[in-house]
Amino acid sequence: MVQSVLIVDDDPAQRRILEAVVGRFGFETVCVDGGQKALDHLNGPAGKNIAVVILDLVMPDIDGMAVL
Repeated sequence: MVQSVLIVDDDPAQRRILEAVVGRFGFETVCVDGGQKALDHLNGPAGKNIAVVILDLVMPDIDGMAVL
């Protein structure tokens, strides 16, 4: 299975930039726009394929510290 990088950020522009940078290094990315979606992804069946999480700390509702 391919290991992926999970990008969690509520700002769509930041997500696109991070996705492009990470992709240039040859990694597959999964992008979500909030803390709850990150937790859902990590706790779901695809969560075992995540090797690294790039996490925005300041988000509405569930912030990055709560995800950690």
